[in-house]
Amino acid sequence: MITKYFTKVVVRFNPFGKEGMSRIIYNESIDDDQINELLIYSHTILNTQILYKAKLFLASIPPRQRILGTKIENELLNSNSTKEPLIKVTYKDKKEDTIDPRVLSFMEIANKLDGHSRQLRLKETIENH
Repeated sequence: MITKYFTKVVVRFNPFGKEGMSRIIYNESIDDDQINELLIYSHTILNTQILYKAKLFLASIPPRQRILGTKIENELLNSNSTKEPLIKVTYKDKKEDTIDPRVLSFMEIANKLDGHSRQLRLKETIENH
């Protein structure tokens, strides 16, 4: 992921939030205890994926870039929070990208952010030559 052009990064996620809940298709052969177990399991798996994507994204920003001035805000939401998980990046040209980590995979997030970074790199290359 090209992070050179990031000026500000905001990562907000709730590893225990209800946004990880998924629907289960009702099946008469499944009793209530099994449904509860499935709900807890799917809730845990989906929230672990959100947490994993957020942590992987933060880890992909080089330490040197943090020293050079990229502002990084990491907000851990509690279970009572009404805020939604997000990854928000502000570039050097003031453009902002906001991404919902529940919807995209980490590679899709990286590709989406790399699109604008490539444009800025091309612009920088043209201006310097």
